Amino acid sequence: MQRYPAADGIRGLACLLVLCTHLPGFFLPDYGKYVTGTGKYGVWLFFVLSAFLLTSRFKATGFGPGALWRYAVGRVLRILPLFALTLCIYHAAGVLVPTREDLWLALTFQAGYGHFWTIPVEFCYYALLPAVSALQLWARRTAGIPGVAGLTLAVAVLQQIVWPWWQTPENDIHLRWYLPCFLLGGAAAVIITGPDARVRPRWPTAVGLAVFLVLFLLSPGPRHALFHAPFDGWLQNKFVFISVLWSVFLLALANGGGLLGRLLETRFFRALGAWSYSVYLIHWLVYVKLSQLPGGHGVGMAVMAALAAMACGAVLYYAVERPLERLRTWLCRPARAPAAATLPRQAV
Repeated sequence: MQRYPAADGIRGLACLLVLCTHLPGFFLPDYGKYVTGTGKYGVWLFFVLSAFLLTSRFKATGFGPGALWRYAVGRVLRILPLFALTLCIYHAAGVLVPTREDLWLALTFQAGYGHFWTIPVEFCYYALLPAVSALQLWARRTAGIPGVAGLTLAVAVLQQIVWPWWQTPENDIHLRWYLPCFLLGGAAAVIITGPDARVRPRWPTAVGLAVFLVLFLLSPGPRHALFHAPFDGWLQNKFVFISVLWSVFLLALANGGGLLGRLLETRFFRALGAWSYSVYLIHWLVYVKLSQLPGGHGVGMAVMAALAAMACGAVLYYAVERPLERLRTWLCRPARAPAAATLPRQAV
């Protein structure tokens, strides 16, 4: 499997969106209403990107026993140990999961407190992803891009008939509502021809900026200023439409290119992308504790909190995620093709 050069940076972008949009609620309370719900921009990008990368991996490796074994071991070791560890840290700190019952419900995917609601959604999709990817790849082989688009649209329409987006409970832990996010990410991976297929140099930046402009205009602050829209939860369930935008973003920028592509390939975004899962899990606790300090409000404290969250995430990454990655490599070694160790990997 080859490497999408901007994929780590895009993951870093998703993490940065979550970090920045959660800051006002803790440190700038007078401005929190202007960004209500925009943290989900980053979450929905995570959903789309994870399906994109994992489908790309199956596109390269196929669905043989070895590939499925590596996939299953990789998903379990990447998601569950760090998820359980951070929940225990939150429990010890008395944040989000203060009681043992809360901790148990969160660990067993029966409840999603705070930002932890996203982990049950994404992990449950991993059980479906090989079958969905196989169907999308079959559609690509038999009917080309129209076949992939038609299949994805048909499944999404059926899903919306049963579980329409406008009825989605806020921060619900059930996959059934968010299935279109993952379908669109997988479709983008099947449609794109490969990591070496760059679009024309000017297009990535133009597409990326257009996506950012639309997301900005859909945010509570601009909607209120331009259309006198109330500060409410309007944005909370618009994941289907936002995921379409993010899928287009991936098609244009996964391979880098243009000014925006080069920005996403910088060391900062790639490092933040590598740390993103740890940063995402721990940032809420960092924000809570720093906001409780004397004088724990204002722009300076907000910047300090974001940097502290990144630092704590980096520590978790090197202390927990890297050893788990080595364990995953060791466990998957018997199922590997002899030359697999020489191939560059894309973190997923």
